[in-house]
Amino acid sequence: MARALERARAESFLADWREICIILCHMVVRMRRNHSQTAKRRSHHGIKGAVLAVHECGALHVPHRACPTCGKYNGRVVVDIVARAKKEARRAKRKQTDLRESGQTSETKEKTAASA
Repeated sequence: MARALERARAESFLADWREICIILCHMVVRMRRNHSQTAKRRSHHGIKGAVLAVHECGALHVPHRACPTCGKYNGRVVVDIVARAKKEARRAKRKQTDLRESGQTSETKEKTAASA
Protein backbone atom coordinates (compact mmCIF):
# COMPACT_ATOMS: atom_id res chain seq x y z
CA MET A 1 0.00 0.00 0.00
CA ALA A 2 2.84 2.41 0.85
CA ARG A 3 4.61 1.63 -2.40
CA ALA A 4 1.47 2.32 -4.43
CA LEU A 5 1.01 5.65 -2.67
CA GLU A 6 4.67 6.53 -3.24
CA ARG A 7 4.40 5.60 -6.92
CA ALA A 8 1.26 7.74 -7.34
CA ARG A 9 3.01 10.74 -5.77
CA ALA A 10 6.02 10.29 -8.05
CA GLU A 11 3.82 10.07 -11.16
CA SER A 12 1.89 13.19 -10.20
CA PHE A 13 5.17 15.02 -9.53
CA LEU A 14 6.49 13.99 -12.96
CA ALA A 15 3.27 15.11 -14.64
CA ASP A 16 3.48 18.49 -12.92
CA TRP A 17 7.13 18.79 -13.85
CA ARG A 18 6.36 18.07 -17.53
CA GLU A 19 3.72 20.80 -17.56
CA ILE A 20 6.16 23.29 -16.04
CA CYS A 21 8.80 22.42 -18.65
CA ILE A 22 6.30 22.88 -21.49
CA ILE A 23 5.21 26.25 -20.13
CA LEU A 24 8.80 27.45 -19.70
CA CYS A 25 9.79 26.36 -23.21
CA HIS A 26 6.97 28.36 -24.79
CA MET A 27 7.31 31.55 -22.75
CA VAL A 28 7.64 34.86 -24.56
CA VAL A 29 10.00 37.61 -23.44
CA ARG A 30 7.82 40.40 -22.11
CA MET A 31 10.10 43.36 -22.73
CA ARG A 32 11.40 42.21 -26.12
CA ARG A 33 12.44 44.95 -28.57
CA ASN A 34 10.64 44.68 -31.87
CA HIS A 35 12.24 45.07 -35.31
CA SER A 36 11.25 48.73 -35.63
CA GLN A 37 12.88 49.76 -32.36
CA THR A 38 16.05 47.81 -33.25
CA ALA A 39 16.25 49.49 -36.67
CA LYS A 40 15.79 52.94 -35.13
CA ARG A 41 18.64 52.30 -32.70
CA ARG A 42 20.92 51.07 -35.49
CA SER A 43 20.17 54.00 -37.79
CA HIS A 44 23.27 55.79 -36.49
CA HIS A 45 25.58 52.82 -37.07
CA GLY A 46 25.97 53.46 -40.80
CA ILE A 47 29.42 54.09 -42.25
CA LYS A 48 29.88 57.67 -43.33
CA GLY A 49 32.09 58.76 -46.22
CA ALA A 50 35.34 60.57 -45.61
CA VAL A 51 35.05 64.35 -45.41
CA LEU A 52 37.80 66.00 -47.46
CA ALA A 53 38.73 69.64 -47.99
CA VAL A 54 40.50 71.21 -50.96
CA HIS A 55 43.79 72.86 -50.02
CA GLU A 56 45.26 75.97 -51.64
CA CYS A 57 47.68 73.73 -53.58
CA GLY A 58 44.67 71.91 -55.08
CA ALA A 59 45.14 68.61 -53.23
CA LEU A 60 42.47 66.96 -51.12
CA HIS A 61 43.22 66.55 -47.42
CA VAL A 62 41.45 65.74 -44.16
CA PRO A 63 40.20 68.90 -42.43
CA HIS A 64 42.26 70.21 -39.47
CA ARG A 65 45.33 68.25 -40.64
CA ALA A 66 48.43 69.31 -42.56
CA CYS A 67 48.31 68.86 -46.34
CA PRO A 68 50.24 65.69 -47.30
CA THR A 69 51.48 67.14 -50.62
CA CYS A 70 52.76 70.60 -49.60
CA GLY A 71 52.98 70.27 -45.80
CA LYS A 72 51.06 73.46 -45.04
CA TYR A 73 48.49 73.98 -42.31
CA ASN A 74 46.65 77.25 -41.73
CA GLY A 75 48.90 79.10 -44.19
CA ARG A 76 52.20 77.98 -42.59
CA VAL A 77 54.59 75.18 -43.56
CA VAL A 78 54.55 72.72 -40.67
CA VAL A 79 55.87 69.57 -42.37
CA ASP A 80 59.10 69.64 -44.38
CA ILE A 81 58.12 67.56 -47.42
CA VAL A 82 61.63 67.64 -48.97
CA ALA A 83 63.21 66.29 -45.78
CA ARG A 84 60.54 63.59 -45.55
CA ALA A 85 61.19 62.50 -49.16
CA LYS A 86 64.96 62.33 -48.49
CA LYS A 87 64.36 60.28 -45.35
CA GLU A 88 62.14 57.81 -47.23
CA ALA A 89 64.75 57.52 -50.00
CA ARG A 90 67.51 56.80 -47.45
CA ARG A 91 65.31 54.21 -45.76
CA ALA A 92 64.56 52.46 -49.08
CA LYS A 93 68.27 52.49 -50.04
CA ARG A 94 69.27 51.04 -46.66
CA LYS A 95 66.66 48.30 -47.06
CA GLN A 96 68.03 47.41 -50.52
CA THR A 97 71.60 47.19 -49.22
CA ASP A 98 70.51 45.01 -46.29
CA LEU A 99 68.72 42.67 -48.69
CA ARG A 100 71.76 42.51 -50.97
CA GLU A 101 74.10 41.75 -48.05
CA SER A 102 71.87 38.96 -46.80
CA GLY A 103 71.85 37.34 -50.27
CA GLN A 104 68.29 38.30 -51.10
CA THR A 105 67.09 40.82 -53.61
CA SER A 106 63.77 42.58 -53.73
CA GLU A 107 62.93 40.64 -56.94
CA THR A 108 63.38 37.22 -55.32
CA LYS A 109 61.48 38.36 -52.25
CA GLU A 110 58.57 39.52 -54.43
CA LYS A 111 58.59 36.19 -56.31
CA THR A 112 58.46 34.18 -53.07
CA ALA A 113 55.66 36.37 -51.76
CA ALA A 114 53.70 35.95 -55.00
CA SER A 115 54.11 32.16 -55.03
CA ALA A 116 53.04 31.78 -51.38
